[in-house]
Amino acid sequence: LHAANVLAQYLDNDEDGVPDNLLVLNAIHSHDGAMTMHQTEWEYEHSDWPSMEDLTEYNYYTELWSSETYPIGEFDASLEEILHLVTQAGYANAYPEIFGLNSSLITTYMDNARGGHFEEVPKSQHGIITYPRIAWYTAADETCDYECMTNEYFYWGLTTILGAQQYRWEAISSEWELQYKEQVMQTDPDLYYLLTDPQYKLPTVLPNANYSPISN
Repeated sequence: LHAANVLAQYLDNDEDGVPDNLLVLNAIHSHDGAMTMHQTEWEYEHSDWPSMEDLTEYNYYTELWSSETYPIGEFDASLEEILHLVTQAGYANAYPEIFGLNSSLITTYMDNARGGHFEEVPKSQHGIITYPRIAWYTAADETCDYECMTNEYFYWGLTTILGAQQYRWEAISSEWELQYKEQVMQTDPDLYYLLTDPQYKLPTVLPNANYSPISN
């Protein structure tokens, strides 16, 4: 229920009972976006549930563990994993030239934030991750390809603007240096103005899982 409420608030951020952006909602449906929840990652890996590679009927499939959803005193992973579904299946397909995960406006901004175009995590000849010093987005997950890193960049930018990354420096600084909306505005203004452009009807309020739609 918590995860469902977070999803509802991402899609109907003003809580008027109507999805804010039907293009995005229709893209999620038409591109077969899906998400499952298991208690833990261990439970998922040791269950009979098919892997992502086997679920060929879903073009966009993400997972969320119950153990990381609304944890007491820790960051709520549903804010990230559910947003990944909305951006990857929804925005990237509804606006491919703007939010597409490859060769789009947001990937241009991501390359700028990383200090260059890197299809993979950049490494030195000794295997040490080496981003240019000017980079403020330094994705280090070697299992994350270029499209995955674009989706992560979308997540970092939007949730920072919405206030989710405040006071999380120790947890996020190895990958993302910006904690506050003002820092995104100053350091990555292109991304800031893109993600706050009202024509795309992106969320302006961080979900709190208390979805209470008021019908007009």
